[in-house]
Amino acid sequence: MDSIREFFKRIKDRPSIYLVMLALTFVFSAAEAYNPVIRKYGSFGYVFEHNYMKTLSGWTEKADAFFAAGSGAYFYIMIALLCVFVLSALVSVALSGYVNVLMSAVNGQKKKRGEFRYGIKRNFLKITVYIFLAIIFTVLFFFMLIYSVIPAVSMLMMFFDGNSGVIFTMLLLCVLTVAVMLLAIVFYGMYFSYILPSIAGLRKGCVRAGFKMTNTYCWYLMPKTALFLFLDALLRAALFAVHYGHRSVALSIIVLLITAALRSFLYYIYIYFVFNTFVAMRDDLYPDYYEEAPPVPRRERPAPQPVRSVPRRKTVKADPDVVSAGRGPGNAEPDDYDDSFEP
Repeated sequence: MDSIREFFKRIKDRPSIYLVMLALTFVFSAAEAYNPVIRKYGSFGYVFEHNYMKTLSGWTEKADAFFAAGSGAYFYIMIALLCVFVLSALVSVALSGYVNVLMSAVNGQKKKRGEFRYGIKRNFLKITVYIFLAIIFTVLFFFMLIYSVIPAVSMLMMFFDGNSGVIFTMLLLCVLTVAVMLLAIVFYGMYFSYILPSIAGLRKGCVRAGFKMTNTYCWYLMPKTALFLFLDALLRAALFAVHYGHRSVALSIIVLLITAALRSFLYYIYIYFVFNTFVAMRDDLYPDYYEEAPPVPRRERPAPQPVRSVPRRKTVKADPDVVSAGRGPGNAEPDDYDDSFEP
């Protein structure tokens, strides 16, 4: 694990690992602050005065009417998925290069030319799929959480309507609901966090290795992830308290700049911790791992040996007259061809 001194040294050696994070957080903070949903619902005044049961029932009716359209509904779903995939690919252009530079910094490697471009070439497709699945699963996870609080919200409404007999049931249900929601959010964020460095730091089996590392060091990683999510929720609560500064244009710009600066620093600390912890876990669980394929030693060809001259054997040339004289009809060699025939 790196110290605080090493943490700031990484930024000094590679300023891009913080500047890219600052640019990404600024873009997403601006998209969050100026979209019409936040403008309408992003304040505590709406949160405390809103009738959630009516909203949930309205969502259910709209979903039933949407899927009742038949093939038209599936067509819109496919268009939405295509748009999400295109958005994932655009984000992956920056993120795939960024995680490669960050992984090189955490590994203590010297700065090389073309690190960002090599990260795009190596990780673009995998990180595109990662972002696409993260968006889809996050949307589904959000709606599961929303509908899981319906029993607790119903008991709260009954209690505030004057039915004091449900106080113990209401307290028990609220405590269980909040505890299960918090654990679900922490585990969801933790597992998705450690798949990202697995993609950047492993060539094969990255998802399986990410799950294995998170399972092995679960109780060590969970408090850190919970602290990060708590600080992020605290920052979001402050934004809801001021309604993202939408009382005036100048105030909204100031709030946006402060939000981007705070989020970039918070997210950079967390993602650096995730990558740094991943390297430590990888070295512990896979001590023989090579990030790149180990070089194959080349087999040296033996040096050519000098050719030794072999002395020629001394031979005596035979006299053909003597050889033919010794070969009579009765002295035929056994391997001579005999064309005689006796019936």
